[in-house]
Amino acid sequence: MKKLLFTTLLIAFAIAPALSQKDVSNDERSQRKDRIETLRIAFFTEKLEMTPDESTAFFARADELEKSIADLKKKYMHLRTKKENPDAISDKEYAQGVTQRAEFKKKEIDLNSSFILDCFDILDAKRAIEISEIKKDFRKLLLDKKKESVREKQTPTDKE
Repeated sequence: MKKLLFTTLLIAFAIAPALSQKDVSNDERSQRKDRIETLRIAFFTEKLEMTPDESTAFFARADELEKSIADLKKKYMHLRTKKENPDAISDKEYAQGVTQRAEFKKKEIDLNSSFILDCFDILDAKRAIEISEIKKDFRKLLLDKKKESVREKQTPTDKE
């Protein structure tokens, strides 16, 4: 169970940087997010073989989870900022940082665990347990598409 939750957390952290890109207008970023969201809904609905009612309930809860995790990340944002002079930080401050990071991870795991358990109301247990693996597969799909897109941009096209 811990392995499953840890994998879910890794997926969540891995998707976030893929979605935030520099040098892209807000309109393009918004369109990209919409396309990814549409792809996510279709992917999960197909893989979990959800009915329209199940899909609606599932994605309402999934969106709540994403919002809760985003709020949690904002609360612990200070942990991610790099200090300009790490030598000036005392051992006590480092220990506090480690403790706070551990609290953050625990809260994030708790959120993901409760989400999966809440999904038992919507999906049967077998499908609910598959959610973490499907998240992993979706992340892999996005990364593969991104790699393909980068490859296409790097490869000169023959227009002769």
